[in-house]
Amino acid sequence: MRLNHLKLVNFRNYDSLDIETKKRVIILVGDNAQGKTNFLEAVYLLAITKSFRLRSDADLVGEKDDFVRIEAGVISQNRNSKIEVVLKKQENRGNIQKVIKLNGQMAPVRAILGAFSAVLFCPEDINLIKAVPGARRRFLDIVACKVNSTYCETLMGYNKILKNRNQVLLRINRGIGNHEELIFWNNELTQKGSFIIKFRQNMAQRLASLTKIYYNKIARGVGTAPLPELNLHYLPSFHVSPKLDEEAISLRFRGELLKKEEVEIARQQTLSGPHRDDFTFILGRKNIVFEGSRGEFRSAILSLKLSELDFLKENLGERPVLLLDDVFSELDRERKRRIAALVKNQQVFITTTDLKEIPPDLRREALILEVEAGKIEKIKTQSVKQKRNPK
Repeated sequence: MRLNHLKLVNFRNYDSLDIETKKRVIILVGDNAQGKTNFLEAVYLLAITKSFRLRSDADLVGEKDDFVRIEAGVISQNRNSKIEVVLKKQENRGNIQKVIKLNGQMAPVRAILGAFSAVLFCPEDINLIKAVPGARRRFLDIVACKVNSTYCETLMGYNKILKNRNQVLLRINRGIGNHEELIFWNNELTQKGSFIIKFRQNMAQRLASLTKIYYNKIARGVGTAPLPELNLHYLPSFHVSPKLDEEAISLRFRGELLKKEEVEIARQQTLSGPHRDDFTFILGRKNIVFEGSRGEFRSAILSLKLSELDFLKENLGERPVLLLDDVFSELDRERKRRIAALVKNQQVFITTTDLKEIPPDLRREALILEVEAGKIEKIKTQSVKQKRNPK
């Protein structure tokens, strides 16, 4: 999978950008706040149709602009495709209309997920380990939606059912609802919820095995001392053995709802289900959430992201585009070398403030782009050295 061309109009600090990106390694170099991360944000938005930095599309459209347009030419499964995402201000409403097109035709989100895929690592990702459980569930959901459109549709259906069930709980609490309604929504919730739980469980099991391997490659020291194993543990809101099938999970889920019914009515919310799931990392015998160092956080999340790459390759048949935002700045020389060897298997976009932070093997084959105030200039390696180290 490869992104060959990117065009931006009114996106962040890019008033207008039209650039080819056909090479396997693309390095964006420049000072802070010049537009390097904005570039990656645009590419990743094409992959999931949402910004990884904002909750609302409205925040992407500037006060003086009426629209934002992101276009890209991509190659997937040896097919050329054109993806376009446009955000338009709606007159007199203050809302944003999102228009998604694939090869010039209006397309649903699931079509884009199948046409272009990317994996992002940015400095903020290390916060995922200590973030609220919802952030980790969102990670699982994004990965799952990239490989399975049924999962995406089921998740949207589950969230609608959950909202309806919570409304029933509220009405019963106020004495204006009935339990027959609750039984109906219990059946709907457990049917879709069991699929989500089982899919996440299988996916987390595969990610766990890959993450363990990558952590050992990235974090091992120079000496021969054994490295503690990194284990990813999926944590459903109620006990679910990996041996259970969907039907058995559904029955157990229904039992949990019945057991907690009185408490749920009192609280007016559903207390069990995939919307309460989580996952955590155990390094050796310690939970790194409470005992891990920043370096261990970084290595764990980077291992998880590389595992996501492999998982998507196994399910999609090709490796996604990799986006690395300032990944090399806090690594020592040996770990930089290891990361460089691991990320060369697919097209990769890398940002940095200093080209010297990038291992020579990556620099030699890269398209190097200097970013300054929303403008991009293609330059040779020697030119960058001269600009970064003036005499």
